[in-house]
Amino acid sequence: MALKGSNSLSVMKPDHANKWLEAYRKGSRYPKAKMDNFTNLFEKIQSDVMKQFTHSQIFVSTKQINTSINELNELRNKFIHFMPLGWSLNITGLPSLGLDIVEVLKFLVHESGNIYFYEEGHKEHIEQLIEELFCKLTQMKCKYIV
Repeated sequence: MALKGSNSLSVMKPDHANKWLEAYRKGSRYPKAKMDNFTNLFEKIQSDVMKQFTHSQIFVSTKQINTSINELNELRNKFIHFMPLGWSLNITGLPSLGLDIVEVLKFLVHESGNIYFYEEGHKEHIEQLIEELFCKLTQMKCKYIV
């Protein structure tokens, strides 16, 4: 949502965005577009692509958040592109990873300046959900500390 803008081009895979723009210029039928991959989208929130309005902010990541994003992407890929194999997952680090991701969510919703809530109560509801997620992950992190 924070990258979407008015035409969604910045969330599309670059070649899909180019084909969409070409169709727009020619007045032809729009091609089916696909969203860019997770790591590219994360890079985009750290770039000028985020500057959609005068008050828009770019996300400034940390080494820890970058590591968590990469770990999350690896986990996601192992589930999506599953190959039969033996696999065990150590869950003790997952709450910390989740807390890092919550920091990104908080920025996008509260600080980026690119997400607008038009329906009454939606912003408060999203803020409440993020806070609940933060609290649950914090509790889990304390539970898994050995």
